[in-house]
Amino acid sequence: MTAEPQPVGTPQPTSAATSSDPTPVSHTWEPAGAALNHLTRSLVVEWARFGIQVNALGSQYLTQGVIDMNGEGIMTLLRGSTPAGRTAHLDEVVAWGVILAGPLSDYVTGAKIPLDGGNHVGPGIAFRDSPILPETS
Repeated sequence: MTAEPQPVGTPQPTSAATSSDPTPVSHTWEPAGAALNHLTRSLVVEWARFGIQVNALGSQYLTQGVIDMNGEGIMTLLRGSTPAGRTAHLDEVVAWGVILAGPLSDYVTGAKIPLDGGNHVGPGIAFRDSPILPETS
């Protein structure tokens, strides 16, 4: 009988909530998030037998980051487009990082934790008629 591998590490790439489903105006970060999701799954295949769990945090927009980049006006759009009615707070994302690094998640590997207020179960953020999209002529 061989001994079970003991957990030795938990790399946690920070992906993007929109990395699985295309969303207008996010073409710059969605491919990077998709690559991190694939890297997460690939590393699981290679590293799980050594007790290394790899999980991705699929965070949606963080409240302060959105306000800093776009002003308060964008928050109305995001709240109305997200089932939870709000954006993520940094401490919520950090908390999941702590959980995944701790012993309660020793058997969790290869997951993308959707920290997106429920957007992953529906159409996602509805930007189609958004004021942030460039106008077409």
